[in-house]
Amino acid sequence: MNTDKTITVVRIVEKNNVPLRQEISAVKMYNVNLQGLALNSIDYDVEVENQIKVQQQAYMQVQTAIANSKKAEQDAITTELQGKAAAAKAKWEQEVIKAQAVTQAQQEKEVAELEAQTALLVAQKVKTDADAKSYANAKLVSAGLTPQEKAKFEMDTKIGVAEALSKLVLPTTYMNGNNGGKEASMLESILGIKLLNPDK
Repeated sequence: MNTDKTITVVRIVEKNNVPLRQEISAVKMYNVNLQGLALNSIDYDVEVENQIKVQQQAYMQVQTAIANSKKAEQDAITTELQGKAAAAKAKWEQEVIKAQAVTQAQQEKEVAELEAQTALLVAQKVKTDADAKSYANAKLVSAGLTPQEKAKFEMDTKIGVAEALSKLVLPTTYMNGNNGGKEASMLESILGIKLLNPDK
């Protein structure tokens, strides 16, 4: 806060390098000799004392106003700096939250990609297994038998062969022949065909 001040400048007038006085001193005028002069106090009139007190109070009020103005200005600067610090802190806290959210989203994305790749591999395996099974079934069907029919045929054939062999008396040459393995296989086939076609 700027204040106007009135300053009285006193210029000393000299003559022969001796300062001149505006008035002649009463001490000199009356030829009074002062030795070891010591002033204990100066008493003014009551009105002068009151004027001095008023001037002192006014001066103190001016000085207090100046001090308060400087304090208010400093408080404003402090408040502004505190506001900027709080804003910067809030901004960086938001940046931390944003960085955490981005990291979490990235992790979730990577997990989702891995899960999708795993699901794709599982689907490919299921499809491969299904294709292999379908291919095997197709081969069996093209041969005229379904897998169930083929299994039943093999089971019935072995049961029928076993039953037939238990009722037949095989010749010695069949049992001891060098080609017994082939003949046994042929016999099982014949018996199997017989079982499948009992009318022939």
